[in-house]
Amino acid sequence: MQPAHSRGLSGRVALLRNAALSSGVQYAESAIGLLVSVVIARTLGPSSYGHYAFAVWLCGWMLTASNHGLTMSAIRFIAEARGAERLDDAGRLSAMFLRWQRFSSLLILGGFVVVASVWPPDEWEGQLSWMVPLSVVAVWARARFWIPASTGKGYEQFAPESLAILGMITANLLATGLWWALDRTALTMFAIYAGSGVLCCLLAQRLLRSSGIVIVPRELPPPGERRRARRTVLAAGVLAALGLLGGRSLETVLLKAYWPPEVFAYFVIAGTLTKGAVDVLSGGLASILLPAMSRAFGRSGTTAAGEVLVEAIRFYWCIGLLMSAMAVVTVPGAISLFYGTRYEPAIPVVTWTLIIVGLGVFTGAFAAFQTAADHQGDRLWCTVGTLVVGAVAALALVPTWGLNGAIVSGAITRVAGIVIQTVMVRRRVRFRIKQKPMWRLLLAAALACALAVWMEHQLASRFAFAIAGVFFCAAFLILSIVLRAWYESDYALAAEVAKRCGGVGLRVASVTRRIGSRFAL
Repeated sequence: MQPAHSRGLSGRVALLRNAALSSGVQYAESAIGLLVSVVIARTLGPSSYGHYAFAVWLCGWMLTASNHGLTMSAIRFIAEARGAERLDDAGRLSAMFLRWQRFSSLLILGGFVVVASVWPPDEWEGQLSWMVPLSVVAVWARARFWIPASTGKGYEQFAPESLAILGMITANLLATGLWWALDRTALTMFAIYAGSGVLCCLLAQRLLRSSGIVIVPRELPPPGERRRARRTVLAAGVLAALGLLGGRSLETVLLKAYWPPEVFAYFVIAGTLTKGAVDVLSGGLASILLPAMSRAFGRSGTTAAGEVLVEAIRFYWCIGLLMSAMAVVTVPGAISLFYGTRYEPAIPVVTWTLIIVGLGVFTGAFAAFQTAADHQGDRLWCTVGTLVVGAVAALALVPTWGLNGAIVSGAITRVAGIVIQTVMVRRRVRFRIKQKPMWRLLLAAALACALAVWMEHQLASRFAFAIAGVFFCAAFLILSIVLRAWYESDYALAAEVAKRCGGVGLRVASVTRRIGSRFAL
């Protein structure tokens, strides 16, 4: 029989392999998405880009409303059924969530068509007959895509989602190049946005079938399981509805209502870059965390899920520090180079948004625990409390202070959310945050950031931000090792991954073990 510590290490390697697959696609998606965003923004200009960005934001809003927590619920219940070795129920659950998603999308999109026909947005004047159908297609396809993607994640099969996204972004990049060369209108670009969603949906369905995952369309899960799932989805729907009012949505609406489209464009750029940074740095961890935690909960209950929670907080904290410090080092130079001088007013909002989101990104571990452990009521209270604080802050600050008000409102909301979630999770599970490595990681990030900023000022080049960013990453890694911010198990995991690469990896594994024996916490 395999020793317990070996089984644990093998499990961590498997999780890391899944994270690498998800992260690799996240990197490609974020890089290509950033390139496409830059091309669109520079071509359309701040005002027209603000109108285009509003249409995309509205589709994203409706997409969230259409799925209203169904995706997370599907991942959680399918993974839990697998953890309890009820594979037939996992297949039935997949089909049930798909039926629920179709009904939800029909309801949301039907309401949208009615509202848009009676009260069309001002910027859609003369294009309503195109914008409404394109919006319906974009939302239906993208919402539908997430069900096979979530089903795959529940089975801890990440290829259907990852490869579908990879195909979509490749096609989107090619289409954007043709758009730039031939058309350059916002309407055509929005049509490309809708078409790429259709392609992604079709690819995901095809890849899910080829992965061997069995969905049982005509059989329902046991009554008890259906009741639990229905209750969870209902709670998740309420959470999604409340989330649509928070999460920068209110700031977005207020900026559009009270400020010119240029200001809205700057805020959208901040949101785009922040989402890209979150996806690149934490997307892999976020993808594997919920199915892993749900499987642990299905196997051994709250205690096992709490153990995963502690480790997730530590790794999320490291990712958040990277995000915040890189914002300080790279954002000013990157905005000026890529977007041009017309978008330099976006620099402060992008920088501060990344810092605020980065320092609070570890709350993703709390949300995953509450979902996996079936504490949807706690998530509801967390969302309501955060929403109330955020609404008061946004209404008080954004109409008067614009982007600066949105930054401060976001910071207040983030702090409130951290406090409320921490209190609620501590009521459910006893866990001790590993503070010593987290404080040492913070010190390493602060020192590396200061050195990188000094280097950037010394270089005084258009590409100094990129060199300083690479220097920061190297300095942060070295300082975190010297300051003993990692445990021996972390070095063992890194060595195991390097060893499996063979060749140079074997030498890297040997060096990693020696470093770990000397600098492990």
